[in-house]
Amino acid sequence: MMSIQETIADLFAYEEMGNCRFSKDTYEPSFEKFGEIAENFDSLLNQLYEADGDVMCENVAQAFVDYIVLSEEAGLSKLEADEKQRSHNVFMATYVLPHILEMRNPYYKELAKAIEKKWGASFKNSKIKAATFETVMGGFQKKFLGFSL
Repeated sequence: MMSIQETIADLFAYEEMGNCRFSKDTYEPSFEKFGEIAENFDSLLNQLYEADGDVMCENVAQAFVDYIVLSEEAGLSKLEADEKQRSHNVFMATYVLPHILEMRNPYYKELAKAIEKKWGASFKNSKIKAATFETVMGGFQKKFLGFSL
């Protein structure tokens, strides 16, 4: 069985590609690809919930924070570190949290809230909010001659 850290690392292996494909035309197929990548994560969450649902959400939320902290690269300038954190925030808000909300399992809302809270408390200026895939897709505005419709 994979560890939660391993499954989170698998999710973040898609971060750069996912963030590059965050546009109206490419987000939906990219989100579907992310869902395929997240299958081990989903399976492990279900196992962890069955084993000890009372602490699972807090532990998984902490595991996301720990992954980012442990993967920080030494020697980054403040500007580079801030840019990297913004990238993590975007990925969490546009892929990870919407994916969790799509799961519709008994703990999905509680897990999303735990991640929002732990993430915001752990990273300065990094308040993220869970939104569904439909809400994120709805945020892409239609434009005609540079004007929002």
